[in-house]
Amino acid sequence: MRMPPRIINGRFHSPFFIFIKDGSNYSDCDLLEKLGLSNYLPIEGSQQVGTCLYITEDKEWTHVMDDWHYTLWHMKHLHDKLIDMSLFHDIFTCSVGDIDYSYDFNYYVDGAVVRRYIVQDSHCDRSKSVVVENLGHPMHGEELAFSCKEELDVVISLAESLGVVIKHDLSTIRCYGVPDLNPPRSKKTFSVDKKLGWFRWMKKS
Repeated sequence: MRMPPRIINGRFHSPFFIFIKDGSNYSDCDLLEKLGLSNYLPIEGSQQVGTCLYITEDKEWTHVMDDWHYTLWHMKHLHDKLIDMSLFHDIFTCSVGDIDYSYDFNYYVDGAVVRRYIVQDSHCDRSKSVVVENLGHPMHGEELAFSCKEELDVVISLAESLGVVIKHDLSTIRCYGVPDLNPPRSKKTFSVDKKLGWFRWMKKS
């Protein structure tokens, strides 16, 4: 079941963001096709979907935001699509854990990942988080970002250091999803599996 979209402290509530510079040159339909997501269709109201994503933009960057099933984050093809798009657009991606303190960010430029940083927390204990990958030269905003206490603040600070403007407004955010052909007959409440954060990181390795 799709969680109602929310804005918290001016940010869309999502665990995974893709920021594409000058991505507004594409229609939403064209952008989805370039990301290998042409099966995603516009979703309105309470329409039932199996998975969904959200799109908005500022003056320079297009923002693509994941659902809380980490659907985009788990897509194996997405990395290759982002590499291809980065031949024409700078791309910054970042994610945070659901109940753990894991986070990561990637910066794609000229068809390559020029910066990747992954922190893994397998114990839901920030003091036991470890850096499992540290690729490329530090970005100019990292010193300030790493001074933030919250993981989401770290990665959003880095996005903002690149010029991404994050002042999200639900009225300008579009939802796209894969229609659920067998929606549940009765409403079900969404609950977070306490093992999801651990499972998520195990999937990545």
